[in-house]
Amino acid sequence: MKKFVVFFIIFFAGVWGTVEWTAALSISSDKASFATKEEVFQAYRQQKEIGVISSIQVPTVVEVPLDGEEMDRWDFAVYDVSADLFEPTLYHTEPVRNAVTYAVTASSRVGTVRFAERMADGNVLTYTDMMLPDQGEGRTSFTIITSRPITSSGIVLVLDDHVALPSTVEIRAVVDSQMRIVFKEDEITENSIRFPRVISSQWLVLFSYAQPLRVSELRILDENTPMIKKGVRFLAQPSRIYRLYLDSDRSLRPFTNQSANLSIDEGVLRLFATPSMPNPLYRPADIDEDGIPDKIDNCVLEPNFNQEDKDRNKRGDACDDFDKDAVLNSKDNCLDNPNRDQRDEDGDGLGDVCDKEESRLTEKYPWIPWIGIGIAGVVLVVLLFLTARSMPPTGGGKEGGSTGSTNP
Repeated sequence: MKKFVVFFIIFFAGVWGTVEWTAALSISSDKASFATKEEVFQAYRQQKEIGVISSIQVPTVVEVPLDGEEMDRWDFAVYDVSADLFEPTLYHTEPVRNAVTYAVTASSRVGTVRFAERMADGNVLTYTDMMLPDQGEGRTSFTIITSRPITSSGIVLVLDDHVALPSTVEIRAVVDSQMRIVFKEDEITENSIRFPRVISSQWLVLFSYAQPLRVSELRILDENTPMIKKGVRFLAQPSRIYRLYLDSDRSLRPFTNQSANLSIDEGVLRLFATPSMPNPLYRPADIDEDGIPDKIDNCVLEPNFNQEDKDRNKRGDACDDFDKDAVLNSKDNCLDNPNRDQRDEDGDGLGDVCDKEESRLTEKYPWIPWIGIGIAGVVLVVLLFLTARSMPPTGGGKEGGSTGSTNP
């Protein structure tokens, strides 16, 4: 009986330990799918120092005002400086009366366009996908019809993660029944594009692009949009120091604990408005870590800090395929001669198509030259030895001669 009890205890302890280990592993795996603290700090352009909320004595849902502020992405990170963790947040805004709605269609294209309507669905997690044609650059135009005429002097492009801006943009608008160019085709380096104020309900936006282009949102800025209350909410604890990060240039999620119900308006403490400040830790998205921000990188996914573009097609040579063998230059072991199989018999990093045969032989068998040198050395020694033996001996007197003197 005692043996059975001991066995049961050991078995139960083993099962419980396995459960705890599995739960810990699951939590660790979940955390691995979220952005690290450093990644979060570097993703946001702006920050607000909230500090200690001295007016609360118990946990309280607070709202940081964002009235009048504009940003690409309405996602946020609230950092509890005291506890060194991130808090769950909720972006809260009043409904806009008579809000403008958009209808987007792809008018003409060189290349494949998918989901044109998504660039006006209000969701930065979806995107309109513009793929390149087999040859040359892509060119696409979009017709945008608004539910009412709007007064605008600019548009904002919100790109999907790790995507470069289009090579050029042109914007037209129907004004007084005539289609007018309000922004002439030009290269851009920023997400926002400004032009003289116009009133229109029909717009045409033309893109050219040398890399695949994914636009999450295309926003026509309406200068008559009424000022509404908006802010970000979180559950604040007494005596804690908080900082709000906002206006990110990429999608990410910090790990947070479970969230309170932040959508209930009752009992929410709306804080005083404070100005946003530049985030000193911000680093523009750069997926290939070549020092060139993604949005202006001519080869987003392959490192090319020099941005070399020999054929001037607005796509970096590292992303090109000069010999059209379906292998990018950055990975092609023979840039100018097609070799889909990338065969490299001697393993020197140079494809056989570009590698001379005698070169491949000596690189594959590097000891061959040394054998040749060794044989040449042996031959030289033998020749010196034979030459030395064939030389006549050198002596003082003649053989059989007398050493004495003779009398006459």
